[in-house]
Amino acid sequence: MKRPVSLARFVCLGFLICAAGALKASPSAAEPAALETAARAPKGYARSDHRYELPKVVLVGRDGRRVPMSEVVPRDAPVALTFIFTRCGSVCPMLSRTLAELRKRMRAKADALRVVSITIDPEYDTPEKLQAYAEHYEASAGWQFYTGEPEQVDAVLHAFDAFTQVREEHKPITFLRRAYGDEWTRFEGTMTPEHLAAELIRVQQR
Repeated sequence: MKRPVSLARFVCLGFLICAAGALKASPSAAEPAALETAARAPKGYARSDHRYELPKVVLVGRDGRRVPMSEVVPRDAPVALTFIFTRCGSVCPMLSRTLAELRKRMRAKADALRVVSITIDPEYDTPEKLQAYAEHYEASAGWQFYTGEPEQVDAVLHAFDAFTQVREEHKPITFLRRAYGDEWTRFEGTMTPEHLAAELIRVQQR
């Protein structure tokens, strides 16, 4: 099965090259530069690779639709996944701003990357609250937000080794997976949009 490469090249050209002012650079010159950026993981975050078994649960989207986990993270698209909650005042806004900035720089290609944000406060975060949160970050169809029954959400958190007893103490974690891939790359700590873009290219090219 042919794997999409246009997303990785677009991120590299549209984000990293434009940010550097080298608008005329070619993809062949840009992608090694992006990989070099990704290789220099700053002290702000740590990178590790994992295989996670998705639980057979059903979540609820911001539109109220019930969605099986296999559709939440489809195999035919690269995925960026985070855990947030709308009353969070520290980690979650930081994670969401980074994703919003990445998507803004990707412009027309933003929805080629499936971005998934799952609340860790499902009892409070109704679809309506998630919709308002999504609008605050100008999230279009390619960035979906999910809630659900607490036990269903907990199953996802445990599957990704991201469960915490105290919501306010949850870690800033971002997960990336390439299209048709089985392995997730886990990033713990703070990431800039530039490094997230570079890491996305690195994951896509493995």
